[in-house]
Amino acid sequence: MLGLICATFFGGAARTMLRSERVHDRIVNELKSRFPKHEFDIGQTEILLARGIWPGFALRLRNVVFKQDVCGKLSFTLTLPETVLPLDFLGLRKGQIRLNDVEITGGEIHLDYRPCEIVVPVSTQQSAAQGNTG
Repeated sequence: MLGLICATFFGGAARTMLRSERVHDRIVNELKSRFPKHEFDIGQTEILLARGIWPGFALRLRNVVFKQDVCGKLSFTLTLPETVLPLDFLGLRKGQIRLNDVEITGGEIHLDYRPCEIVVPVSTQQSAAQGNTG
């Protein structure tokens, strides 16, 4: 019974210190700094302190959309309704993030290739038009 009371107390204290909004903002800022040319959207972030009946530390991300739209290369849109990222707590203390088993429920990827538009300079268009009239 004492173990259950301690676990409840420490779990509540950890949830208070690790607010989901704070973690969500940190993830978004990190993604913006690492992938400035990509678009992404994360709906909701939750911190999980248990994996079933066992203690564990994980992040649950909902409605994740990651998009790369470039011309001349393969573009994609990755949509994930729910993703669970189990984290190694000891690795976090050392400043390392290790993702062992990422769990993805559903999801789709749309691949697309878009050629780059060739922009003809205005001066070239004008000289060609003048050459045809004379």
